[in-house]
Amino acid sequence: SCRSMSSFGSSTQHSGKRADARGSNMSESEEKMMKLKHTSLQYKQHRRDSLHGTIVGLLTAGDDAQGVNAALRAVVRMGQYLGCRVFYIKQGFKGLVEGRPENFVEATWISTSDVLCNAGTFIKSFKSDRFRERSGRLLAAKHLVEHRISNLVVIGGDGTYRGCSLLDKEWISLLRELDDRNMVSRELLQEHRHLKIMCIPCTITNDLCGTDTSIGVDSALARIIEATDNIATTSSSTSMAFVVEVMGGYSGYLALEAGIICDASMIFIPEYPPYGNWREELFMKVRDDLLSGSEVIICIVSEGATDRNGNLITPQCITDVLNKKLGLNTKITVLGHFQRGGVPSAYDRLLSTRFGCEAIGGLRNIPVNGGAHTVTICENDVICIPVNACLDATDKCRQLVLVVKVVVVVVVVVVVVVVVAAAAAAVVVVVIIVVAAAVVGVVVIVVEVVVVEVVVVVVVVVVVVVVVVVRVVVVVFTIEQLLDSYSLQHSMRSSPLPDMSDLPGTSVIGIMRLGKSSVGQCWVVKAVVGYCQSKYFCPLVIRDGFEGLVKGTYEGMSWDTVKEFPSKSNACLGSSYLTASQVGMDKVAAAIGKLGLSGLILLGGFPAFESLTKIDEVKNEHPELRIPMCMLPMTIHNNIPGTDMAIGSDTALNEIMSYCDKMKRAARGYQNRVFVVETTGHKCGYLATIAGLVCGADAAYIKQEPFNLKTLLRDAEHLREKIKAGVKLGLILRSEMANENYNTDFIHKLFSEEEPCLLQSNAPSKGSNHLLKGFERLRRNKNRKAALLKLSHASFKAMVEQ
Repeated sequence: SCRSMSSFGSSTQHSGKRADARGSNMSESEEKMMKLKHTSLQYKQHRRDSLHGTIVGLLTAGDDAQGVNAALRAVVRMGQYLGCRVFYIKQGFKGLVEGRPENFVEATWISTSDVLCNAGTFIKSFKSDRFRERSGRLLAAKHLVEHRISNLVVIGGDGTYRGCSLLDKEWISLLRELDDRNMVSRELLQEHRHLKIMCIPCTITNDLCGTDTSIGVDSALARIIEATDNIATTSSSTSMAFVVEVMGGYSGYLALEAGIICDASMIFIPEYPPYGNWREELFMKVRDDLLSGSEVIICIVSEGATDRNGNLITPQCITDVLNKKLGLNTKITVLGHFQRGGVPSAYDRLLSTRFGCEAIGGLRNIPVNGGAHTVTICENDVICIPVNACLDATDKCRQLVLVVKVVVVVVVVVVVVVVVAAAAAAVVVVVIIVVAAAVVGVVVIVVEVVVVEVVVVVVVVVVVVVVVVVRVVVVVFTIEQLLDSYSLQHSMRSSPLPDMSDLPGTSVIGIMRLGKSSVGQCWVVKAVVGYCQSKYFCPLVIRDGFEGLVKGTYEGMSWDTVKEFPSKSNACLGSSYLTASQVGMDKVAAAIGKLGLSGLILLGGFPAFESLTKIDEVKNEHPELRIPMCMLPMTIHNNIPGTDMAIGSDTALNEIMSYCDKMKRAARGYQNRVFVVETTGHKCGYLATIAGLVCGADAAYIKQEPFNLKTLLRDAEHLREKIKAGVKLGLILRSEMANENYNTDFIHKLFSEEEPCLLQSNAPSKGSNHLLKGFERLRRNKNRKAALLKLSHASFKAMVEQ
């Protein structure tokens, strides 16, 4: 609906996850929060009919990806909301160049119904060799002008961006050529002399600079993790090793993140070729994994990975090393286009919707002759930047990757140049001194000339050396940041002692879980214990929250204990609902002092946040509480202030999405079916709001947006009109504590009574909420634990040592 589409920008602030719980001295945080609030109000500034009469062309080019249909849907519906006429340009640049009437179809609201759960693009995508030539772009410009299209939204990757940039640069010259050849009337050319192009990044390899991620990346990683999880069971059962090749080209993003998530023995990516003899390094790493008792051996290689000399590292090369040196039965799995298919993830649907809304709304903000622009996401904010800036940064990154590959050769060349220059300068000096001895009258002038020449040579050599060193340092620094999570995870595997408590003077770190169970708990415990032990801290797991702390139910943990935790249930720590205040601050302080904790890591949701806040208020009264305490947000409700995403919320969102998709698919054979679904979330409307966007719901009722009987009746009328228009399915979402009186059963009965033609389904029972806590961990939750440790480990370690 228009309401759900246009109100998306306010969803995060209404969800309550950014509640004002900051201290009075956090001016920087307040400034950032104000910036986020300003960003969330962007969509409210897009008034209806503000682009009335504007004709927008919409096409997809290049390779497909999951989530493209969601972007098409957002562009069409937001465009119509703003008063635009949106035309599909089918078959991408090929259809634009050919200009057939069937390739230019005006989009309607209904044409984008029931497309969110489909991968690929329903308007087709083709690469065009003719568009790369000027004659092809001339025909493309002719067809755009003939259809009165002067605004273009293009979805694609690197090649698509370059084509759009070239079309924008040549637009004026193309129009002049059309005028000279009398291919289009001069009135039309004058009317469309300015072209605005807005691009949307869509590449599963995430190889475009300027954006944190692009459409399809999250779903592609979900496919990779699905494959590696299935392979891991075979590897564990049969003692076979596996080499998995993933897509990448110039970018090793997929291989790197997949290596972090599945705990790969070794990864190979283009950005960071292995040092020295990579075969020997691979042999030693896999051997160490086998000696440590690892039952799963998986190596991940990006398709563009090379060694330091630029030689391609193929899966077969890795297999030969494992077979010959370690005697492992090694199999190769090439995922290929399997990564591009499947149902789009919730995050990809959400990202595509945000990109589509911002793209259509940003067209009016592109200045005349301002060049093509693109929407990007940076630190969860969707912004617009010039396409040329994005392409320039991408080209520089690729050049830096090439510099890494030839760094050894460059160093050798620089050394040779320095030696040759020094020898030449010495020879010149000797010759001039000999000549000057014969001609005494010009000694002073000659010496001055020689000095100047030598200084120039030295300066040039120094500049060359500095440039090379600086570029190499930049590459190393960037790659070290990229690989920090992977290196951190591998450092956890080295267990200095089975029990760190045997070492005198070792700092004891308590690890505790508080609140309801959440997906990914065991992954976090494994990461925390492994990291603490690798830094010579003694990890102490406290079971059953603060109750267990007071009762003394704790035990020491080591890497050998927790390395198999992710395969177990979420109850690896136990839990308790009682906060520190409810248990008693005196008892908590006494228990912490008795254990001699040097720090406390608390996993959980809002009860954990509340407990830490209360402990901070009373720590001056209890010296035992004056220790570093860190919280890792872990709740499917995503209601923790100060964080965009808590561990478990993304997986819960995907489960709700999957549940709704299955219901809608099952009801396609019926007529006039509307589902009313209740989601968990307590008083926070995050899950219901975002699920409404990614599932295409007609309405989402949450506590932060009060609703009454008039609202329900209006939505019932909307559903009736929608079904009359030909859309036979409807979806209503309601957060569990949205309203005490208008509960799910009431809404179900009201719709059935007011609109008897609508067949209502029974609302899911309360037990379905537990479904969101017990299923398999998804990609973003698996990687979230490493990201949180990466951000917090340095400061926490410093506090403990102090």
